Amino acid sequence: MKRKLVIETNSADTIFEDYRYEISKALIKGVEWGIRYKKDIVCFAKIIINRIIVVELSIHRVDFEYIVDENIKTLVEAEEYEVCALGMKLKEKLNKQL
Repeated sequence: MKRKLVIETNSADTIFEDYRYEISKALIKGVEWGIRYKKDIVCFAKIIINRIIVVELSIHRVDFEYIVDENIKTLVEAEEYEVCALGMKLKEKLNKQL
């Protein structure tokens, strides 16, 4: 994926709460990239902790539909309607593939 989400932090304790909306957006865009380029695994984010530890987050194609469903809810809450619309389009594409 060309533009991964990059999060730099000193503590990983609350990273998923602190960056919840950004991670949800990155997940939807990762699914879009995975569908477009027919990828089985997509690395959508990189987390750098204390400038030393690097963790990459990835998703697998078999989880794409579940990921879209779960993250649309979060993005509605964040009022990220454009990304929600993208999520709905992706969900339609995934349903057609089944």
